[in-house]
Amino acid sequence: MIDVGHPVAAIAADPLIHTVYALDFSNGTPGTNLHVIDADTNLEIADLPVGSRLQNIAVDATGSRAYATDFVEGVVVIDTTSNAVVATIPVSNSPHGVAVDEAAHRLYVTQLDSGTVTVIDSSTHGVIDILTVGDAPQWIALDPPRNKAFVTNEGDGTVSVIDLAGPTVATDAIAVGEHPLTLTVDPTVAKAYVYNIGDGTISILDTVGETVVATLNDTFNDGFELGDTSAWSGSAGSDGGYDR
Repeated sequence: MIDVGHPVAAIAADPLIHTVYALDFSNGTPGTNLHVIDADTNLEIADLPVGSRLQNIAVDATGSRAYATDFVEGVVVIDTTSNAVVATIPVSNSPHGVAVDEAAHRLYVTQLDSGTVTVIDSSTHGVIDILTVGDAPQWIALDPPRNKAFVTNEGDGTVSVIDLAGPTVATDAIAVGEHPLTLTVDPTVAKAYVYNIGDGTISILDTVGETVVATLNDTFNDGFELGDTSAWSGSAGSDGGYDR
């Protein structure tokens, strides 16, 4: 076990330099620091103050950058060579999820309070587009072989699909479980796995057909996963989501 001295909100890895990045969890109290871990030794090599209310992180290994979303700051840009903050990109409306398209040099950032995803040029830090998705978008993950991104909309129980070539959002979102929160994509099998915090299920999506192909029920059995907000150190938001 690696003790970083604070609950962790999100983790990302840079396989090229064998480094792991962990963000402090911001849930009722400020999450401010980035913990840098050597993956070969499992030792923390840096503990850096980088934000105010940190949420999520993604790494661009080829560009030597990490991008951390922060409810207050926007998107914090970290040079993974020097472990220093080199820029902050203003993004409003509670930026949360972040994904990097390394080939196209683009960032995709979900905005909880506006139901949108901001598309950013990672080279210039300029905004390319703002896409409308569902209610309270949380996490976002890319499926590069299909040239798509998938966004969990916690507020309306759906997953939005973005065509990265546009970028454009598909007209019909995919209905999943209650309060979909996190997701991950396995491009090798063309599947996305969505964790629904409201009912403790996992929805498995076919990323080619953009349909739910299976649902794992009763996977988790404690109050946190089943949506019992008394087990969550924050509170249920007015839109049915969770405040962080």
